[in-house]
Amino acid sequence: MVRQEFAVRFRAAYADPAFRAEDAAIAKLEKIAWEGYANNRKAPTTQPASTGFADSSYALSKEWLDTKQRIDAAEQQQKNATSPSRMYERRATSATRSTAQKAKTKMKTQAGA
Repeated sequence: MVRQEFAVRFRAAYADPAFRAEDAAIAKLEKIAWEGYANNRKAPTTQPASTGFADSSYALSKEWLDTKQRIDAAEQQQKNATSPSRMYERRATSATRSTAQKAKTKMKTQAGA
């Protein structure tokens, strides 16, 4: 991506006129962001991958590792047979709505009679 396109995309987040008073500060942030992008500094905070990876010493993004941890935890919960079934929760919610709708219809019928 060329510098001009980067600037357009970066500044899109600050399109609200309320940010105009901070254009100089936004320009400074844009410069820092561009330098990071241009120098391939995509993961400024890294840590070793750890066990479970082909190269446990490889420097991975801390954000990526944190996200992977949350995904792995969610997967374990989903596979846990003792965790509540989300399908049951949906059916219960639908059943509750159906019961409420039936009661509402009954009240309308009684009111009209």
